[in-house]
Amino acid sequence: MTEGTAPKMTEGTAPKKWGIQPGQTTWFSGGLNIKAAMRLVIECDSLADHLDEVLDVKDIIQHKATVHTKDGTESESIRTVLVTKNGKAYAAVSEGVEASIDMLCENFGPPPWTDMKVKAIQKATRQGFKTIRIVPVE
Repeated sequence: MTEGTAPKMTEGTAPKKWGIQPGQTTWFSGGLNIKAAMRLVIECDSLADHLDEVLDVKDIIQHKATVHTKDGTESESIRTVLVTKNGKAYAAVSEGVEASIDMLCENFGPPPWTDMKVKAIQKATRQGFKTIRIVPVE
């Protein structure tokens, strides 16, 4: 793993588990550089607005984000950004997306990917909440 120029950003494959590690604020896959990752985090679309669309994902960015719960409290979460081959980015704060990306990395290796077509689907949890999952497509 190599250190980027920003103090809390790390490029490349993280040890033990891909993605953001304790003490980091941002992680991005090796197909991106720090400036591109920062730009994509800001310029991305909401993944929830693109459910059931096929996305040809090349890279992943994860960063810490503060979210506001229904009762008005703040909670720290992880925001995952999917970056396609054509440079479009789609983001979600979802444990389902995190878990899905973990499974993709375990089965296909970590990004950057050359052929990873996926779609985002919405699923209901056992507790009645909605979550987004990422599933590979042919």
